[in-house]
Amino acid sequence: MTAVNKDVDLLRKLPIFDELSLDELRALHGIGERVMHAPGDVLIEQDREAAHMFVVLGGTVVVSTSEGGRSRVLAELGFGAPLGEMALVDSGPTSARVAAKTEVLAFRWPMERLRQHLAGNDR
Repeated sequence: MTAVNKDVDLLRKLPIFDELSLDELRALHGIGERVMHAPGDVLIEQDREAAHMFVVLGGTVVVSTSEGGRSRVLAELGFGAPLGEMALVDSGPTSARVAAKTEVLAFRWPMERLRQHLAGNDR
């Protein structure tokens, strides 16, 4: 089985994609890429424009906010967690920081390519 097929099989298991046909999921897969992040890597930085949407395929990320120099952990997320998806409906700065707690395998879509793809595909 190829890496493409493995990724598509993993994505098919996620609730966020459960209404997509196999062809729709393959098309969505085709505009993204598999990425690895080491512990401590920042996937999304708070108060910046979201550059990517992610789905966690392995490992754990920590979602936190920082205000007045104080950091607060909001959640730890793992397999299947979508990250940055709010930027598809809200073009403002991101509301939280997302960093890898462990080694993280994720699938990543460039936000602009994802917006273009979704604009041409109602589902």
